[in-house]
Amino acid sequence: MSLNIPWLAKDTINQVATELLIGYEDLTGQTLSPPIPVEDIIERYLDLDLHYVDFSQKYGLDNVFGALYVKNRIIAISESLLNDRNEGRLIFTCAHEVGHWCLHRRHVEVAGRTAGKEGAVLCRTGRTGKLPVEWQADYFAGCLLMPEEMVRGAWSRAFYIESGTMMICNVKKTFKTLDLPDFKSFDTCVENWHLIADIVRTAGNFSNVSKQSMIIRLQELGLVKNLTSNSMGWGRFKQATSEAHN
Repeated sequence: MSLNIPWLAKDTINQVATELLIGYEDLTGQTLSPPIPVEDIIERYLDLDLHYVDFSQKYGLDNVFGALYVKNRIIAISESLLNDRNEGRLIFTCAHEVGHWCLHRRHVEVAGRTAGKEGAVLCRTGRTGKLPVEWQADYFAGCLLMPEEMVRGAWSRAFYIESGTMMICNVKKTFKTLDLPDFKSFDTCVENWHLIADIVRTAGNFSNVSKQSMIIRLQELGLVKNLTSNSMGWGRFKQATSEAHN
C-alpha cells in the first residue's frame, strides 16, 4: 500500500511525542522518568492492543519486526524480538509503531480506503528505513524514549564539558580504557562510541534504550559531534583509513 506522507519538521515530530508523554502523565497522575514505559503507553493511554506474533508463520511475511493495523487498533511486534538479548531493540520497535499511529494513521486510513484494503504499516528490515515514513517513525521513537530534557540532564551529570558538546576528532583509541569501581577513563573517539552512550544511559536510567539509539540521539541533540568520516554504531564502525583522523 502506497502512502503519501507529507514532510514533517523535527520540531513537529518532537512536539507530538512530548504531548503524548504529557497526556500519559495526566492519565497516571505521575511525573515520568526513564525508562519510559512505552508498552503501558500503548495499552493504557492509546488504548491499542499490543500483540507479539510470528509474522512468518501467521502472515507469511519475512523480515518484519513490527506492524500497525490501524482499523483494528493493533500494534504487532515480532516474537523474535522477545528472545533478543537487547531489550532496546524491542522497545524501540514498539515506540516506532507508536510513531506510525501518532503521525501516520490518517494517511494509512486514506490509503486503505483508496486501495480497498485494511490500512496497515509493516516495518521491514533493509531499505525501508530510508523511506520518509520510516525515518519519521524512528525520529519519533527517539523523542519518545529519550526526551530531550531528560537526556540533557543525564548528559550534564555524566560529563562536564564547558561547550556542552563532545567533539569526536579521532577514529581509533590511543590508550587502553580504564574501568575501575570509581573511575572510568577512555578516549573520546569513534571506536569508543558505545562507552559514551552507555555512561549517559546509566546516568539517566535509560535502561530500555540501546547504546546505538542513545548515540544517535546524542548526535541529534548536538551533544556529540562526530568530526570524522566514520559512523558511530554497531555494524557501522569501519576501520580507520588513511583519510580518517588519527
